[in-house]
Amino acid sequence: MIQSDSELTQALIETKQWCMSRINRNNPEHSLRSEFLGSIIEKFEHFSDFMSFWPNQNEVDSVVEARRTALFNNALTASNINNGRLLLCFPDWSNHNSLSQTESEDYLDEHDIPPWDSWLGSVNTETSNFFILAWVPDEFIDLVQAGIDAECVGMLYWVNPKYWGQWSTPEQETLNLIPEWVLKHHAAKI
Repeated sequence: MIQSDSELTQALIETKQWCMSRINRNNPEHSLRSEFLGSIIEKFEHFSDFMSFWPNQNEVDSVVEARRTALFNNALTASNINNGRLLLCFPDWSNHNSLSQTESEDYLDEHDIPPWDSWLGSVNTETSNFFILAWVPDEFIDLVQAGIDAECVGMLYWVNPKYWGQWSTPEQETLNLIPEWVLKHHAAKI
């Protein structure tokens, strides 16, 4: 679980380090769904299919911790921290209609969830909800934007407001759920 600005920075560095060698624009469905982290997901009680996984908060954090452990012996650097975009995903708000999956060419799954390799972690809100904070590489921004444009229940948003559009601007009630340190983080301005 990410609880501060410094934890967000560390999670972003780890996520980018993990993802950079795995990005394949020609394969958005599998590119950032590594077998290693997939093997962690397979152990979850309600797992049924890699391409149709709807995680709870503990599962998100388990995947992120497994990646952190795997990266432990590698030197992490802050290089390339200014590429890609941060995405907010409220998994409990999905309508499971697969429209964002189709429009994003399977980058997002049928539950509107970004690939697990891209998860920075979960963030608690003041309500019982949580959201997944994910990094989207430049190579997939247009696909995710198509998914956001198709998604109709307000569960996917770019963190940076300059990318909000007529149909993809969070309502004030949603904005109130997002901790200020997320919205003010330097990576949120990319």
